[in-house]
Amino acid sequence: MFLNFHGLVVKISCVENSILERLAKDFSFFKVGEVDPSSIFLTVECFFSKYQGEKWKLPWKKSKNCSFTDFGNKRFYNYDGDLWGEVDFKNEQATFYSQNLNLLHEVTYLYLLSRIGKKLELSGLYKIHACSFSLKGKNFLFPMLMKGGKSTLFLGSLSAGPFEILSDDAPLVTGQGKLLPFPLRVGLESKQEYPCYDSKEFYILERRRFGTKYLMDIASFKNSVAKNTELNSLFLFTSKRVDRPGCVIKKTNRLNLVLNLFINMVVGLGLPYAREFYLEHSVSDFFRLMKIGFGRLISSFLLLKSAQCFSIQLGNQPGMNAKALADFGSHDRW
Repeated sequence: MFLNFHGLVVKISCVENSILERLAKDFSFFKVGEVDPSSIFLTVECFFSKYQGEKWKLPWKKSKNCSFTDFGNKRFYNYDGDLWGEVDFKNEQATFYSQNLNLLHEVTYLYLLSRIGKKLELSGLYKIHACSFSLKGKNFLFPMLMKGGKSTLFLGSLSAGPFEILSDDAPLVTGQGKLLPFPLRVGLESKQEYPCYDSKEFYILERRRFGTKYLMDIASFKNSVAKNTELNSLFLFTSKRVDRPGCVIKKTNRLNLVLNLFINMVVGLGLPYAREFYLEHSVSDFFRLMKIGFGRLISSFLLLKSAQCFSIQLGNQPGMNAKALADFGSHDRW
């Protein structure tokens, strides 16, 4: 299976079709047919079997997800014996072994987002932890922390109006501060039905640390993915949840968005990266990280400079919030 992330081509191989089927749904927007082998940036192999390589007796470092160690040009991973992995950062190759289908899916997904995300950032495309959608030449961007209500707002808005999709979790920001779509699967903690997607298309991931996640392929949505979004005007929101019905939207000063952007884009708190896949612990990687950090800062400044800024109070009735946003987006005076 081949994926193309804004010019970065990935090849994924697995004898077990169920892994490929899951990953194909996770990244359905980016799936492509046969490609020129010379254009492949990253290669991943998944084996639904026990680890076949050498279990090195070396000092292992501990992250919150797993243990890992570097040996030669490779890094080795051990997820409590349930999954083993070998990664070659220099050649962008990875191999994962597990007899746990859910864990193999979860780790491969995080690995792909970590490596692709880092390469995109080095080329000048930066993720922001936010939900985002588009309507009539306007991009709506809602940077939020985890559990801030991104998915509820995203799904409710797509259900209430003719919004087009950018991302439920992490759209891309160009070096000029413009938005690009990055639509991945959408995940919920429980089964919830919204008019914007076919609820029969749920597939389930049993996560290692965070429990059950009900996933939706972006291809099952009735709303289309937005095009030419870098040409749209930008509406940037700081949000607050209130325990009452109704939704209040007001103009606000740009300064009120500075901390929000710093946390969700420059620091990148909540972005779907895994440190053990993102950080390479070398001198050359230190300078790459410095370049990424500086690029995030400049792009967030340009994003803020070009945006119309608003505050939004999200009430306790998602339908009313979504309708208010749809009416707001349709208004010609903005």
